[in-house]
Amino acid sequence: MTKNTILASSALTAIGLYLYVFLLLDSADPIKSWVNASAILALCYFLITFAASSVNYLVANQFTHSLLRNRRYFGLGFAITQTFHLISFTYLYLVTEEQLDVLTVIGGGLAYVLLYGMVATSNAQMIKKLGTRRWKSLHSTGMHYFALIFLVTFVLRFIDSNYSLTYGVYALLIVLVYVMRLLKKKRL
Repeated sequence: MTKNTILASSALTAIGLYLYVFLLLDSADPIKSWVNASAILALCYFLITFAASSVNYLVANQFTHSLLRNRRYFGLGFAITQTFHLISFTYLYLVTEEQLDVLTVIGGGLAYVLLYGMVATSNAQMIKKLGTRRWKSLHSTGMHYFALIFLVTFVLRFIDSNYSLTYGVYALLIVLVYVMRLLKKKRL
């Protein structure tokens, strides 16, 4: 697993997802399918990034060491896939002319400000320039903010969809990562 492989796979997967939804998927609403699928893809990269340290601490092996060693690149992969989600979401609202509620604009806008702030500071020079404490604060705040957004979104969809197992599993995965993080913190 190399950084180039991780970054290329995130971009190619996001592009492949777009092509699949619009060319192959038989969907009544391909734009909403693209929005939903891009969110799930971003969630996958997010969970790997958010859980890497805890998983490696709790179950140390060659695979988990590799996840931890490449966490920065999975994080950048998350940024790539989340950008594709932003494009799909923007496209949805441009095409349908639906109105976005203020909470979505402000909450989502802040998420992307944090995301691109984390991307801009994901290198050794910026860590040195910001200082480790400020750098950790930015990245920790951003990751927890995205975890909260994902969790709230999937819990609300779980309820709105008459308790769809899929959305319940996504919410449960986020809770599971938090449990692992708490177990790691408790052992330290």
